[in-house]
Amino acid sequence: MLGETSGMLLLLMQTEANTCLLFSSGDARCGALVKENASRFGGRGGGRDDNARAIFSESKDMKNFANAVAEMVQ
Repeated sequence: MLGETSGMLLLLMQTEANTCLLFSSGDARCGALVKENASRFGGRGGGRDDNARAIFSESKDMKNFANAVAEMVQ
């Protein structure tokens, strides 16, 4: 179960809807990642520590957001 795994972050991209879904055990604070970074890439969204959603109008913005999040959590 995801809740039993610490330090993990799963980011899924739904390309047709330009939507990122983030899931974690709560350590990565998904909602904060979205709230603090999605707007930098023209997105909006929010969530909780264990899951969040970010929506973008352009695919390239969604991918740039995903890359930025990946760099932050390494």
